[in-house]
Amino acid sequence: MRFALIAAVLVAVVAPVRAAEPVRITVAPDRVDLTSARDRQGVVVQAEFADGSTKDVTASATFALDKPVATITNAFLAPVTDGAATLSVAFGTFSAKVPVTVTKAKEAEALRFRTDVMPVLTKVGCNTGKCHGSASGKDGFRLGLFGYDPEGDHFRITREMGGRRVNLATPDDCLLINKAIGKVPHTGGTRIEPGSENYLLLLRWLEGGAPKDPKSTAKPVSIEVFPKQAVFATKGEAQRLVVRAKYDDGTDRDVTRFTVFVGNNDAAATVSDVRRDYGDRAG
Repeated sequence: MRFALIAAVLVAVVAPVRAAEPVRITVAPDRVDLTSARDRQGVVVQAEFADGSTKDVTASATFALDKPVATITNAFLAPVTDGAATLSVAFGTFSAKVPVTVTKAKEAEALRFRTDVMPVLTKVGCNTGKCHGSASGKDGFRLGLFGYDPEGDHFRITREMGGRRVNLATPDDCLLINKAIGKVPHTGGTRIEPGSENYLLLLRWLEGGAPKDPKSTAKPVSIEVFPKQAVFATKGEAQRLVVRAKYDDGTDRDVTRFTVFVGNNDAAATVSDVRRDYGDRAG
């Protein structure tokens, strides 16, 4: 199942003139469901103008929950306790409300290879066609292209060279980690910074025994990108992006940090690794 590189579309168009004041704001997603202690969800606030242009105002908006079921920091919600609440968002004279539901706030699910480890490998480029995802692999190690073979990837990482790529006795000093952080020679160079979220995810999975996923592990079936459209009025404006995956068990998850963003018209707008789209010229 392809995960972090599922195709998605964001339209970015530069408008010639912007009205002085917005006519409304929108908040996306329009509903938040947090379903475990590790769950997080980012939101994006967009001002819309009479001429059809938009502006990302997330950083300038204020957020307040009417019940302390979650915290919100830098426009990211994190669970505190089970329950339901309303998130109020304000920008200038405009406001919007988003329902928030929290369940299993105290239950931290075990890390899964398919939903936690593979997205990291995709994000940092390990399973691309130019690296270990090529048909013949790279430097004796092969991964399924863009994560299409989870079971095979788990075997090749944990058992193909028993005790070498993964050493559960010293998980922070095994080849998988040392290659990724550049501690030992690696053709692909440093892919993960020590202490980063990606590093800690890999390390915690190894410390947990690098288990094979149970058959009940949820599979991603689609993604949504928020906002659906950005219309830039001037060159250099930026738009925050939030990506949410939906799974076959009915749950969803913010996967923005694992997403690989690729634009189809860099002359009009470019997309950076910090989850923002930048308008350059009409297009």
